[in-house]
Amino acid sequence: KAGSRVGGLVMDPFAGSGTVGVVALRLGRSFVGLELQPDYVEMARRRIENDAPLLNRRTR
Repeated sequence: KAGSRVGGLVMDPFAGSGTVGVVALRLGRSFVGLELQPDYVEMARRRIENDAPLLNRRTR
């Protein structure tokens, strides 16, 4: 909450399992995550999609 405002953008250059993305979306922020490991990319994508299915967001 202290590092950005509602509606702001959070960028995580080492997204891992997507924890920062989940929290950012729960707090009303947009999220961009970068991850080199394909297994973690898929894990983060699933986790973010499953955490808040009613949020209007796009994942790739």
